[in-house]
Amino acid sequence: IYPYEFSPYEALENQYARNYGLDSAIVLMELAAELSDREQALGRLYELYVRAAYYDKVEATIKDLEQEFPDPEMARRRYAALYQTTGQMDKTRETLREMQALDPLNADIANQIIFSELRAGNYAIAEKATHTALTQATNISDSTTAWNYLIQSYSGRGQFDRAMKELLAYEEFISQTFPRNVIINNNYSTKSDYAIQRGRFGLVDTLL
Repeated sequence: IYPYEFSPYEALENQYARNYGLDSAIVLMELAAELSDREQALGRLYELYVRAAYYDKVEATIKDLEQEFPDPEMARRRYAALYQTTGQMDKTRETLREMQALDPLNADIANQIIFSELRAGNYAIAEKATHTALTQATNISDSTTAWNYLIQSYSGRGQFDRAMKELLAYEEFISQTFPRNVIINNNYSTKSDYAIQRGRFGLVDTLL
C-alpha cells in the first residue's frame, strides 16, 4: 500500500522522530502530503512543525489546510495556538474572542482564553474570566478546570495563602470521585511551593 496509503506514514512517524529526529519525521510527512492523504498529512505536519518550532512553516501549513480543506473553527484554533506560542498575545486574544462570539457557551474556548492569559502573566484578567467560566460551567469537568485556573491566577499574583486555601478546597471536592492518595501525590509539589513562598518550611515537612 506504500506510498499511496497514509497508514504506513502514520505508523512510521513516531519511530522516525524517536530514532532519527523530528526533521526525519517531517520529511516523511512531507512525502505523505504529496502522495497519500493530504489532509491527514498536513494535520500531522502542522503538529511536527510546532514541535520543531518552525513557525513560518506552521503558518504556511495552516493556510494550506484553510484553503484546501476549509474548517474555519479549526483554522482559528490553530492560529490562536500559533499566536500564543510565539507570544503574540493581542492576536491570540482577538482570535479567541472571535471564536467565543461565535460559540459563547463553549467551555473549551473559555478555558483556552484563561490559559492564554495565565501564560501571558495577565493574572487579573485570567481571574475575572475564570469567575465567568465558573458561573457558566454545566458539568464537573468544566467547573474543576476553571477552578484549577483560578488557583493558578491567585498564585501568579503572589496570593499564596489564598491559592493554598482554594487548592485544599479543590482537593476536598475532587476526593469524592478520585483516590485521595493520588490527589495528595499530584499536588504535593504545588502546595510545597506555596508554603516555601510564604516561608512556612515546617509545612513542607508536614506535606511530605
